[in-house]
Amino acid sequence: MLIKRGVFFAAALAGLTLYLAAAAPLLVSRSEEWRRPWMLALSLMPLWLASPWLYGRLASMIDRAWLRRVYSPVDAERVFVQEVQAATTEEELRVMAEQSLTGIFQAPAEVRLDEGPGGCGDGDLMAALEQDGRCAGFVRLHARPDSIPFMTDDRHLLQALARTLGVVMENVRFRHERLRQAEQERELRWLASRAELKALRAQINPHFLFNALNAIAGLIRHRPELADETIERLAQVFRYTLRKTDHEWVTVEEEVEFAAAYLSVEQARFGVRLQVSFDVPPEAGMLAIPAMSIQPLVENAIKHGVSVMEGRCEVGVRAGLLDGQLQVEVLNTGPGFPPGYSMDEARDGYEHGLRNVAGRLKGYYGSSAGLEWECGEGLTRVTLTMPAVVCGPQQGVR
Repeated sequence: MLIKRGVFFAAALAGLTLYLAAAAPLLVSRSEEWRRPWMLALSLMPLWLASPWLYGRLASMIDRAWLRRVYSPVDAERVFVQEVQAATTEEELRVMAEQSLTGIFQAPAEVRLDEGPGGCGDGDLMAALEQDGRCAGFVRLHARPDSIPFMTDDRHLLQALARTLGVVMENVRFRHERLRQAEQERELRWLASRAELKALRAQINPHFLFNALNAIAGLIRHRPELADETIERLAQVFRYTLRKTDHEWVTVEEEVEFAAAYLSVEQARFGVRLQVSFDVPPEAGMLAIPAMSIQPLVENAIKHGVSVMEGRCEVGVRAGLLDGQLQVEVLNTGPGFPPGYSMDEARDGYEHGLRNVAGRLKGYYGSSAGLEWECGEGLTRVTLTMPAVVCGPQQGVR
């Protein structure tokens, strides 16, 4: 400060001397005696008004040339915020802050988060990082290689930047905590979906296996060829449930093949009363769908169709694309759902499967997917709607 003001005083004195030496004779010779002091005073007014600006420029020149201060305090704050605000992790913030402080102070900088100050050498400058009234780390500037000392302005600037760094660090930790919570919620939803999928696969086995074995036992004596074919279809059904245990996603084609095997076993049980049809174009067959999504719909069609009818009953499976959405329909003839039916209130195992599928779709896609049904004139239609995505080589959605 003494050097800055001394240099400014010397420069002002020299400039004023030169100005008076050049301007005073001209003003004196062209004005009356009583006007000369006023003329000199008014002529000095522009210099007096410009003196703060001249002092600031001179101080900035001394800062840059002697103290190696690249930025003014305001510019340093702005540059520091711009360079550290893009950090997404504490380690990234620490590295960015060290690089920015090194460039601002032209001295090796060290930033420690959640650590003690450690040793402080001669010529070092340090400021604490505070959060919620407690020390959260330290910022240290090591002595400059050219031995230029740190001044009071440097200390004040470092303290201001340390407070800014504390605010940015709090924001980074808040974003990291939000991301951690979001990731944990996604993992919990995935685990819940896996648990529901395993429960759905497990619930198929008891009643379906019992009915299938009864049907096979009745066919062995009179129609052994059909009994052998039904056994093979039954094995295909359970191979599918075991093979896809580690895959949450399958193609529509695979799921339809599984449903076809399931219906073949049911045909052995109901005979000609059950008529089955499929309509799945290739472009729909390659799309991804959650595993075990169609089978509960087919199982529901059996329950509300052929199981309660004495005559012939038809079950159809259709799939297609509509406005970028995959639609899978399972239709059956029969009385359909009872009046006032709601999956939320249903407790039967069949309805549990439908509720499972609807819940998994909502967990994956939110409001862009859903499960709907329509009953009327002896026909029940259950429609599964979800975004059309392609299944990758490892049974993952891409």
